[in-house]
Amino acid sequence: YCRSRDEQHLMNELVRIRRSGFDKQYRSYQARSRAAWLADLVQEYFVGPTLVDIGCGGNRLGDQFLRRKSSGCRRAIGTDLSPIRPARSKAEFRQHDESAPFRIPVESGLANTVVLANMLHHVPVFEQSGVLSECRRILAPSGRVVIIEDGYSTLRPPEKDLGLWPDFLNFSEELRFDSMALVDWVGTYFGAGAQSMPRPFSFRVLEDWDALVEFSALRIRESRFLGFPQGKLHPNPQL
Repeated sequence: YCRSRDEQHLMNELVRIRRSGFDKQYRSYQARSRAAWLADLVQEYFVGPTLVDIGCGGNRLGDQFLRRKSSGCRRAIGTDLSPIRPARSKAEFRQHDESAPFRIPVESGLANTVVLANMLHHVPVFEQSGVLSECRRILAPSGRVVIIEDGYSTLRPPEKDLGLWPDFLNFSEELRFDSMALVDWVGTYFGAGAQSMPRPFSFRVLEDWDALVEFSALRIRESRFLGFPQGKLHPNPQL
């Protein structure tokens, strides 16, 4: 996503911007605006009482659900490769074993709702089905898996346009994925530090995600091309 001769210039610019204090503003956005947008979206599909957020980062989603009295959530567990848990979070945190990073450290049948929010594209392609199988293992009967991803549809228009969709369509497929990788990486650089970012960037279009979900023996209840939602700072399209 970035030519090697430009990498040093890009890093110099990112360091300059970080020193300006933008990273603190971005983390504040992550803690408030994005977490609220994500919680509102997941709430549409949530069944309780137990929420498990895979690749939870700062565990903000679980914290949002536990703080909302009307959410129906009584227990929230966040899992991640990195131990990035805010001191005041009400959600439980469990760290993945580095020797088996794609095994979810949650008991079988415990979760009513499992959330994978913008994390599957950081999993190598050949491991993605295994992660979904792990989600199926930890699901309680009648439980749900909610997947939010950076991506776009080849067959349907976005629910939200914000004037960005026509320009995005003008990109080649390669450039679409490259631009999503760059935006995602820069956002995580400011939000959590570049070294904490797994970087396969295994993006898929919506139709390919649907095929993978069905291959993993999960039944699709609803599939949406959200487009460019209001409330998300970086402009990657969302599924």
